[in-house]
Amino acid sequence: MLNNGAAGLFGEYLRMLEARMSTLRTEDLPAIAQITMDLFAASLRPAIETIRRARPAIDATLLQRLRRHVETHLHDPNLTPEAIAGALLISRARLYGLLEGFGGVAAYVQSRRLARAYARLRAAGPVVPIKEIAYQVGFSSEAHFSRAFRRHYGCTPSEARAGEAFGADRRTNPDADLTATEILPAWLRELR
Repeated sequence: MLNNGAAGLFGEYLRMLEARMSTLRTEDLPAIAQITMDLFAASLRPAIETIRRARPAIDATLLQRLRRHVETHLHDPNLTPEAIAGALLISRARLYGLLEGFGGVAAYVQSRRLARAYARLRAAGPVVPIKEIAYQVGFSSEAHFSRAFRRHYGCTPSEARAGEAFGADRRTNPDADLTATEILPAWLRELR
């Protein structure tokens, strides 16, 4: 029975891989098999070399956990780097390293909040006031939300709701409404 931290990550990685197996392409399988073996070796014998080889799989698993945590807690205005690192049981430095390619922790959280707000603004159904949407996605003020939204999408939340904004769709923010199932295969291909 494996019971170290790497073993826990390996189990989580296998569950994540199983859930996304149907979205993977045949040409991705050799790289995924190698990553899986490296992570398994690191969980059996967490030596420096085995952990180094397993780093891509460890990072992918941590990034998936991080994304799930952020998406679940977007409404919380106190979603800080300290809170995220604490929830994931990693250091702040490790957290910043994971999100370096996304512009950092604050930029990642804000982009996810804005993407969720954009989706709610464009959703069919009863019209929810913009101020309420801002608070639902974790912004502490409507003014800050509106400024951030305009910087990110190039239009106001009202314009986005009305569909008047040119380019305020997936062309300007291709990850705005992608799910992990859509992101993971592309991300794994980039790891090669």
